[in-house]
Amino acid sequence: MAQRLGAPVPLTELDDPRVRENLAALTEQGITTARVSEEDTVALAAAVTPADLDLDAIVVCTDTVEAPTPTEWLLAYRARTGRHGTRTLFAGGSACANLAAGWDLASALVRARAAKAVLVVTADRVPSGTRVPALSTTVLSDGAASCLVTAEPSGPAFVLLGTATRSWQAGAEAGGMAHARAILTTTRSVVAELIRPGGTTHLLTPNFGSATRNLLAMAASFPVRRLDPGVAGEVGHCFAADALLNLDHLARRPDLADGDTVLALMSSDTTMSAALLGYRA
Repeated sequence: MAQRLGAPVPLTELDDPRVRENLAALTEQGITTARVSEEDTVALAAAVTPADLDLDAIVVCTDTVEAPTPTEWLLAYRARTGRHGTRTLFAGGSACANLAAGWDLASALVRARAAKAVLVVTADRVPSGTRVPALSTTVLSDGAASCLVTAEPSGPAFVLLGTATRSWQAGAEAGGMAHARAILTTTRSVVAELIRPGGTTHLLTPNFGSATRNLLAMAASFPVRRLDPGVAGEVGHCFAADALLNLDHLARRPDLADGDTVLALMSSDTTMSAALLGYRA
């Protein structure tokens, strides 16, 4: 896995009226820093695309297409990375839950023997406007992350055991409690599709404030006391990269053991996805 994050900026130093309005709540829930980058998403994505990997395909997950069309974005990305001959695809439509779609697409290419090695890349940023999302206690951060999907890992790896996704229609009244109910209901639904008897060893949530993380843990029937906040406090919500950033954080923990299972939750305003992974040392 690779990552490229914007510079860390304490929330107290952000020139963002909405952050100032919500500073007490953000701080209370453990969100202290945003990552801010002047690089566009093409540059961020290129920074997490290793030059020395033999790749058959690349799957890009982004909701920040800073080009007139997705095709022009991909052409700029290929030019920046020098990978003009590598098949490159977009996976989108689910905002901060795009990574699950990216993993599904990459895994399907490998299973179909259309590719042996697929790089999944996420890259997003806030080019303008507030960094406070409408329906979550967190701040949006700029950054990119990537991982290699292959049937033949060369060392310790997380094995994708399955994914599940549910979407819903956001109505005009979809704020507050209505949104919370949709998130909790769909969380229970996607988790029920994946979790085996005995539960899971680790739970990764999006980089939200502690109250939302705890609610997601309860909806997933995971003990709140065992919930690791991951990099939420020092990174903020880095769109679809959250799960990869927190997997990398988990991989560095001394208590991660061979055979552990990991449930990663990914959500947007209208989509909840979950991925079940197994760790192989």
